Amino acid sequence: MVALDTETLELFGRTVRAVLVAADDDRTAALEEIGWRDILVTDSRAVVPLVFGIQGEARARSAVLDDVAFDALRPGSAEWFEGLATAAYAHPSPGSDAAGRLAGDGLTVDGLALREAGDGRAVLVAREEGAFRCVVADARALTRDPIAGLDPSLGLVRVHGTVGKGGYDVRADAAADAVEPACRRALASELLGLTSTMLESAAEYAGQRRQFGQPIGTFQAVKHRLADVLVARNAGVAVVDEAWNGDESLGAAVAKCLAGRAFLLAAENCLQVLGAIGFTIEHDLHRFILRGTVLDALYGSTRRLRREIGAELLQRDRVPRPGVL
Repeated sequence: MVALDTETLELFGRTVRAVLVAADDDRTAALEEIGWRDILVTDSRAVVPLVFGIQGEARARSAVLDDVAFDALRPGSAEWFEGLATAAYAHPSPGSDAAGRLAGDGLTVDGLALREAGDGRAVLVAREEGAFRCVVADARALTRDPIAGLDPSLGLVRVHGTVGKGGYDVRADAAADAVEPACRRALASELLGLTSTMLESAAEYAGQRRQFGQPIGTFQAVKHRLADVLVARNAGVAVVDEAWNGDESLGAAVAKCLAGRAFLLAAENCLQVLGAIGFTIEHDLHRFILRGTVLDALYGSTRRLRREIGAELLQRDRVPRPGVL
């Protein structure tokens, strides 16, 4: 992997922002057109926080989380990644650690997809006797049900069904264990992007809304609420960067947990600062809250990750130092 220089990253960041901001449709194709997949392979550490952070700030929609999963699975060959450009990835449903189960001669699938399989293939991680396996299955054997939940604009679809022997291949050379940490890091950056926009919106309002002859942003209680969100957001950014070092599994879990905490704190405090206008359909705050609530549930909610991290630390009997997670 080659580290991109600062100038290239800044240029790419400006291009991504132009592609994602003020766009309500699926931006997957637009991101692919500007070279997202090529840069992901070149320097995922730099580009994943960048792209997913901007996607969160803009509350944009794309299926590039699939590409993060494909890149993590990649068994050392560029052909593997390039060959999945039109395939779909089945992410685990909330509360589950895998989108499929392998048992006997069949594959049972129950997961979430962000796009339709253009080439008829669905890729997923399945459990088999306690181990994770990468599976490439015939997507035509699976049923697709659009999810009209908290945030229908995200375009999530439930994919489920049973695929018999001959309808799927197990890729033993793919890094199935690497998908969850990679997707957790990406979602953490997107949650922090949502948090940043919510904080900016609340801070702007606090500087304009006046009570008792002065902006409400001058009141100590308002300052404290916004400051708490800022500190939580900055802590999340630092941990997301640290999550690429050392034990990536634990680091990614901590990053998503703290990013989720920052988002939940922003949802509460920014709504309190905005007051009644924050409840209205005309204001965008509720859209960011709904999007973040769904993203927080994917690959482990904040509450679930707290328990997971606690159990892991108890087992290790130590708190790891930064850089050696």
